[in-house]
Amino acid sequence: MLQILYLQPICRRYLQRSNYLSTSALHAFGCRWQMFSCFFNFIEEDYASKLGSQP
Repeated sequence: MLQILYLQPICRRYLQRSNYLSTSALHAFGCRWQMFSCFFNFIEEDYASKLGSQP
């Protein structure tokens, strides 16, 4: 808990300094993460349905 409280102002200062860079990086990462999660959800559902159809 103390570590988080200590790191927060540092992170905030860093984010303010590179606000544009971090937001664009976060956006790119978020889009990629959404694609991955959708892909894994699809595989998981497919796998679960295959398991469910087995006797």
